[in-house]
Amino acid sequence: MPSANVGGLGFSPDGNYLYYSLWDNGLSNTLYVAPVLGGSPRKLFSGFYGNVAFSPDGKQVAYDSIEGDTEWLTICNIDGSGQRKLVSRTGNEFFVISFRVISWSPDGKTLAVPIGTAVPEAMQVAAVSVETGEVVPFSREFKFLANVEWLPDGKSVLVLASDGARSQARIWQISYPSGEAKRLSNELTTFDSFTITRDGSTLAAIQTDRNANLWVARGGDSARATQINSGSDIDDGAVWTPDGKIVFSRLTGNSRDLYMMDASGGELRQMTADAGSNSAPEVSPDGRYIVFVSNRTGTGSLWRMNIDGSDPVQLTSRRDSSPSFSPDGREVYFTNFNNNSRTFKVGIDGGEPVPVSEADKPFESISLSPDGKFIVGRYGKDPKRPDTLAVLPSTGGAPVKEFELPLGIIGGTGWLPDSRSFVYAVVGADKAVNLFSQPLNGGPAKQITNFTSQRIESFRYARNGDLVLSRGTTSSDVMLITGFMK
Repeated sequence: MPSANVGGLGFSPDGNYLYYSLWDNGLSNTLYVAPVLGGSPRKLFSGFYGNVAFSPDGKQVAYDSIEGDTEWLTICNIDGSGQRKLVSRTGNEFFVISFRVISWSPDGKTLAVPIGTAVPEAMQVAAVSVETGEVVPFSREFKFLANVEWLPDGKSVLVLASDGARSQARIWQISYPSGEAKRLSNELTTFDSFTITRDGSTLAAIQTDRNANLWVARGGDSARATQINSGSDIDDGAVWTPDGKIVFSRLTGNSRDLYMMDASGGELRQMTADAGSNSAPEVSPDGRYIVFVSNRTGTGSLWRMNIDGSDPVQLTSRRDSSPSFSPDGREVYFTNFNNNSRTFKVGIDGGEPVPVSEADKPFESISLSPDGKFIVGRYGKDPKRPDTLAVLPSTGGAPVKEFELPLGIIGGTGWLPDSRSFVYAVVGADKAVNLFSQPLNGGPAKQITNFTSQRIESFRYARNGDLVLSRGTTSSDVMLITGFMK
């Protein structure tokens, strides 16, 4: 299994060298260069996020980096020297960090970059002057934006964008500087990424189909796992209620909604409707409330509703995710993604969130232990080094234990019912995803499911050891689109 992910490919102007970035189990990337005709790769520099964008002459790169709670758009020479910070975003404003999100204009004077605000939740394409750093938004607003590419004539950009979730992303052509928008892909086709040929005549796009359903393994025994529903919708974030029912989110049209059903797949009931996109449900230990993430007021924040779906109340207001209840049900722990991923807690009736993790150390994909003593999550203590899986005291502060991030880890974290081990999912050599438990005492990790196919999108253990999983398949196809430059 590879220990790093490759991205950000680019050739030198003479075609003799290939540049690429490596993501080494952390949020920070490293740029390398290798001779096309063979030879050892050479490390250039580290500390950037996403991928680098190459200037038209191949002599410079632009990239995004994070320092504390501030994001910077930076330019430097191809070898990492001559770094020049162009512009920063902080507080309510952010740059969109994703695949191929910075694109250098053909004349080398302008960067096209997606920018966003947390409240209201909105993203748009901006032109950033390479000389002055001036930021001028020129596109309409979207809910999701990624994969920006200038067309060769410099008169427009192509973007992957959506008015809803990423799973509804389509390809748009945005004129520059007028901002006139034209959708190139139809309503039924969604894409993960795209690239265009040098002359702009052909667009190659990756279309990905995901199909996931809910499975229940009594006693946590994967050999006894049974699929309890069916269909092509994507089920995500399934959790148990104290009386053994399951609450989960499902993609319905252009948004997600919450549903509840019993563990045999019967008595399906829709809990949210016509109120934005709703996901990541958590049920209080007493079964009274469901806390979830919703963008119904313009940004993804935490909401609380009664277990029957009534009386929704907003708890937080800015780019929040991964809610987790305290054992007494009085507090909710969560991650805020406003420039730097930091963990907070808030009362069940709302109020001012209280920070739990360190201000300058990203801590995300969190899960509170059943006994309420510890939080496990991905911890970025140094932007130039790989992340770790860290365990923090629920009262706040620095990690009490850190574990090397396992190769192939995907998704979030969880716990076994006894709170002595946390759980994570790993992609194996056969592409099947299985769960592993890591004892807090530092012993070796143990594989606890033995599936031979499909991915695990999410999982949760009940207090009695029963396991609910969202499992499914992912398939990708490359589509070629021509004739869009008219």
